Amino acid sequence: MDALPDAPAAGDSAPPRAGSDTAKSGKWGWLDRPFTLFILGSVLISLSGFTFNNYNTCRGTFAKDQQQLGRLYREYGRRIGRLKILQSYAAKDPAGVIGPARVALDPNARFVFLDFKGRTLDDIDFETNYLETKWNKEPTPDYARWPAGLTQPIDAA
Repeated sequence: MDALPDAPAAGDSAPPRAGSDTAKSGKWGWLDRPFTLFILGSVLISLSGFTFNNYNTCRGTFAKDQQQLGRLYREYGRRIGRLKILQSYAAKDPAGVIGPARVALDPNARFVFLDFKGRTLDDIDFETNYLETKWNKEPTPDYARWPAGLTQPIDAA
């Protein structure tokens, strides 16, 4: 038969059990307490939730700004395109372009999106530059926004 191990001698002490206080009294013993683990877990979950929420908010703002920037590019391109057409007519008949030029430059008469009614080309250009520099270090050069075939800006004045 197998013999049972000898009982510890009177001077020896039994090793501490896992749930006893003597096992938790070491340098990092405070970390193994249930309340401490609860607090550390709560902090970790809160920080990860904050990070996730902040990331999603940033992505939503970026998508909204990109959509607005696309609309600004379209509005800017259409208005400059109209001026390009007037520029080609002005080469043939300079006196007959004054009336249509006033209509083309009127921000209340010609617009693509209702959001941009009453806004001049300078207003649209300012907002475009603001949104571009918000997410990039430098704005897109003006020639990248001009319609194809336009080699220099048209002076609206």
